[in-house]
Amino acid sequence: MKHNSPKTTYLKDYTPPPFLVDKVDLEIELGEEWSTVKAHLCFRCNPDFEGENSTLVLDGQNMELQKIRLDNLGMNRNQYSVDESHLTIMNVPKKFKLETEVRIQPQNNTELEGLYKSG
Repeated sequence: MKHNSPKTTYLKDYTPPPFLVDKVDLEIELGEEWSTVKAHLCFRCNPDFEGENSTLVLDGQNMELQKIRLDNLGMNRNQYSVDESHLTIMNVPKKFKLETEVRIQPQNNTELEGLYKSG
């Protein structure tokens, strides 16, 4: 079993995020084999962020992306990318609504972060 030590983040290293989240709605359907998480998120550009903020990067591991919509429109694979730990969406507007649906297996999550099965 692999144990990763938590990484220390110092206040001096903090930078404001490029986006702020104004609203989060989650719908979680728990199953024995797979669980489904539907997220509805409302984002806006952070005025305190220095730099260009047209790319949204979300962290997540051990998830299978099933659906993605930006401002109620389905997205093509050339508008976003998914790897083992990130969802990256290019050319997002200054204010937008993101809807995602992912499949996960909480019973296999041994990191004890996010959704996991206990006891």
